[in-house]
This record gives sequence, structure tokens and C-alpha cells, in this order.
Amino acid sequence: MDAVFVEREVECATDSGSVKGFIRVFKPMPDQNDWRCDYALKWADFEKRFYAMGVDAFQALQLAMSIVPAHVGMSADFKAGRLRFLEEPLTDMNLRDLFETKWLGDA
Repeated sequence: MDAVFVEREVECATDSGSVKGFIRVFKPMPDQNDWRCDYALKWADFEKRFYAMGVDAFQALQLAMSIVPAHVGMSADFKAGRLRFLEEPLTDMNLRDLFETKWLGDA
């Protein structure tokens, strides 16, 4: 993995309080004939590292940013309502909006 390209901090409630965590997307890098964009999610007892592949850096980054909410949403901490962003709980209603891009003018 290379340098962090973007990062979002999250908090995870635990029995002993709150633990800071992060979601990191790394700078896309060439990978043979394609591009690879690594990402990492870590909070409390959860850690996942993976990547997305694209035909160019833009697509690899876009795919990684689109996959991240699915990994967050599948975590036990999310399902139990323990994850927070900016002091607000992460829910099915706001999870996608926090990580995906929209076109100007989209609702």
C-alpha cells in the first residue's frame, strides 16, 4: 500500500467507552495493465484490507469508494449500531451518502 489518499474517522462504541477508527483509501497505483486502489477499515476489533481494480486510476478509486460502504454495512459493529461519524450514528439511511459521490443537482 502506498500513501493514504483520503481518510474518514469513525468512532466505535465499546464496553469501555469509544474507540477511534478509520476508513482509508490509498492512492491508485498501476498494477500490470490495470490500476489498483487499496483501502483499509479499522476500528475496535474490526480490520479489513482489500482493493478495487479499474482500467485507469479514476475507475479504481471510484470502485473502491463505492465498495467501502458495503464493507462497513456488513460489519457486526454497524449492524449493532455501534459506529458513529461526527457524533451521529451510522445507519442504513446515511451510510451510502457519507461515502458515495453524487452529481451536481442530484437530490
